Amino acid sequence: MESSLDVKINLFRLPYGAGVSAPLVREKIAKNKLIHIFWTVDTLDWKAGSTPTEILNRTIKQMKVSKKDSGIILFHDIHDRTANTLPLLVEFLKQDQRRICTIGEIVEQMNKNEAIICPSTP
Repeated sequence: MESSLDVKINLFRLPYGAGVSAPLVREKIAKNKLIHIFWTVDTLDWKAGSTPTEILNRTIKQMKVSKKDSGIILFHDIHDRTANTLPLLVEFLKQDQRRICTIGEIVEQMNKNEAIICPSTP
């Protein structure tokens, strides 16, 4: 995959999050110098019949009960309802003066021991 895209891949998500506690799986991830990323907010956007508003409300509710009122949000890019939810979520996050960062940005900042992870943009 890397050679086809000419892009270094270092982030990985196990399908369904399954296997993260299996030693053999963890060894394979480490051997390939990958960072396993798990989500903290499951939008359940895969559920048939979910509307963008329902997905948005479920996402916000899960963020609010998290330790830092934030999260790593799991979306599936194969559903129109997800694509239709994303602008609503971005608008909510901006109006609520929240920061939006990619996992790659966060990992890079953590590796540099930066004092503030995912800083606000000017």
